[in-house]
Amino acid sequence: MSGLAMGSDGVLRYEVSEKGITIGEGLPGILVSASGRTPGEILGAAEALARDPDVDGIELRLDGLDSGRNSDEILALCNLVNSAWEKAGGKLLITTVRTKAEGGAASYSEPEYLRLIGSLVRFARMDLVDIESSHDPRVVSELVSAAHGASVGVIMSCHNFSETPSVSDMLGILRREKALGGDIEKLAVMPRSAEDVASLLLATAQAKTEGLGPLITMSMGSLGSISRIAGGTFGSSLTFAMAGKASAPGQMAVKDVRVALCLLASKRH
Repeated sequence: MSGLAMGSDGVLRYEVSEKGITIGEGLPGILVSASGRTPGEILGAAEALARDPDVDGIELRLDGLDSGRNSDEILALCNLVNSAWEKAGGKLLITTVRTKAEGGAASYSEPEYLRLIGSLVRFARMDLVDIESSHDPRVVSELVSAAHGASVGVIMSCHNFSETPSVSDMLGILRREKALGGDIEKLAVMPRSAEDVASLLLATAQAKTEGLGPLITMSMGSLGSISRIAGGTFGSSLTFAMAGKASAPGQMAVKDVRVALCLLASKRH
């Protein structure tokens, strides 16, 4: 069974016991999104990522389908996730349905979002599910309970594509995500200056010190690319890269990210 564990160094880590993975230990894990306009495209992308030795986890992006509004569609999505789980093998499998409000392609009402994500965590196999913290707190609470009841970890996420809030505001977002029941807190912001990127990294370091982790934080766009490879130094446990098409602005090729992470690690020893 998966769960949180406090290390001897006081750092909170998330353990995926069935796969022997601990998030928050060693180098940041590299996640890559498997997306597409059809189930076949998504599954094909997941299969290719499962064979890539530089990929630690696969984010199954279902919002490109924008389906799941009736029982048959939900069943089809559950079957897709279960197929991806089998293909993923020992890699993390994360299920994400990103809404338009947070940079995705899906357009769901609150009841539709609740029904879809709730059905996925109950009837499909996954290690982690992404839940957007911007939804109604009652919806978020119900989904967190459903996920934990199914031994699925929760990535509680927030995306700001217009700006980088102050350090105190970013810390407030991460605290709120944890209070909502997130096992891993995620924050992605858009920088307008080098100072913004530094602010994101500072907020990450302070959040780690507070024990809010594990964390996934990033400054988006080309300006913020450094945060995707140096974030681990400040406390970010996972980073997103691309294998082909980027799923968010500023992502770097997975092989380049692997080389950079290893290079940084070698300089610290």
